[in-house]
Amino acid sequence: MEVGKVERALRALLDAKGVLPAAVLAERAGEVSARAGGFANMLQRILNVDNYPVLSLIDNGRTVRLDVTLLREQFLPAKASS
Repeated sequence: MEVGKVERALRALLDAKGVLPAAVLAERAGEVSARAGGFANMLQRILNVDNYPVLSLIDNGRTVRLDVTLLREQFLPAKASS
């Protein structure tokens, strides 16, 4: 998956306070809405490191939810104090 699509997807979710219909998310990331389910599944594989649910599908896979707190914990760890 292109890095730009991941970036656009994350920005779209952050702008939407973490929740978007999967088809809308796919379109905003530059993906065809017909591939929304596969796109969301691929994002889950990228973001859900060690099975932490950073990105989850709700409403029978029609809606994507981003857990911003977990995103920060997993990908922007706090700097250790010296």
